[in-house]
Amino acid sequence: MGDTKAAAAQLNCSVKTVRRMVADGSIPAVRVGRVYRIDLDALPGRERGGPQSGGLSPEAVASLVSEMVLAAEVLTEADASAIAGVLRQAWTASAR
Repeated sequence: MGDTKAAAAQLNCSVKTVRRMVADGSIPAVRVGRVYRIDLDALPGRERGGPQSGGLSPEAVASLVSEMVLAAEVLTEADASAIAGVLRQAWTASAR
């Protein structure tokens, strides 16, 4: 078990992103007082990831990028989906 900082380090993302993922249910966590406890072995994408992404699966990388694009409020959700699709294709091609 770890906290949001340990999960962020393992997922190669920010603590804020981990908190968002906990809030939307994509990472199971238990709140103990003011701290979330997260099973680091059960983080999404750990089984399929590669070194380029910090161990994340293509789906997890695409999801994180989509979140970041939407949070920037510059592009639309359709744009974020298109970018995610391109990332998935690039990841798949590089894994071969």
